[in-house]
Amino acid sequence: RLEWIFQPVMHTSIQPMPKFKHATMFLYLWSLWLVFPCHSGLGEDLKAGAVRVDITPPVGHQLWGLATRAGPSTGVLDPLYARVLVLKTEKSSVALVALDLGRTFDPDHMADVRTRVRMESGVEHVVFAASHTHNGPTILNKKYIEPGSRRWEPHALDAIASAIQEAARRAVPCRIGAAKGTA
Repeated sequence: RLEWIFQPVMHTSIQPMPKFKHATMFLYLWSLWLVFPCHSGLGEDLKAGAVRVDITPPVGHQLWGLATRAGPSTGVLDPLYARVLVLKTEKSSVALVALDLGRTFDPDHMADVRTRVRMESGVEHVVFAASHTHNGPTILNKKYIEPGSRRWEPHALDAIASAIQEAARRAVPCRIGAAKGTA
C-alpha cells in the first residue's frame, strides 16, 4: 500500500496549499514530466512502490547542527528514516529518497548508491533530499571513512540501496494527479 505519499480520496474538501507548496508541487510534477514524458494522448502505465527503512546511527554518535551541543547522542527519541518512492514505466524509472538527516550524503556516496541500484534493479535516476533536522547525526564524506570502519554511513547507504530495490520490486500500477480548490 502506498499510504506514504498517495492518500486515498475521501469525501472531504480540498484544502488550499500555502504558496511555497504550490512551487514545490510544480517542481515535483515538472520533474516527473521530465522523467516520464508522454508523447501522445495516452501515457505509459505508471507503477509505484514505497519503502521506509531505519537509518538511525547507534547511540553515542556525534550529533549535527547545533554548535552549543556538548557530547554525543545519549539515546533515541524517534528513529531516523529514509523514505523511498520508486516510480517507473517500461522505459524509465526514478527513486525519490527523503532522508531524516541534516543534509544528504556526499556526492561520492550518492553516486555509489545510484550505480548500485541502476546495475541491480534498473532504477535509472535517484533523487536525494534531506529534512535538515538539527537533531540528526554528523555525516562524514566518503573520502574520510576508512574501509572496515564502524561508521554508520556505509550501513545506512546499504539499507537505502536495498530499500530502493525493494520499492522497485513492490511497484504496483498507480495514477498521479494534482488539484487545486478552495475550502
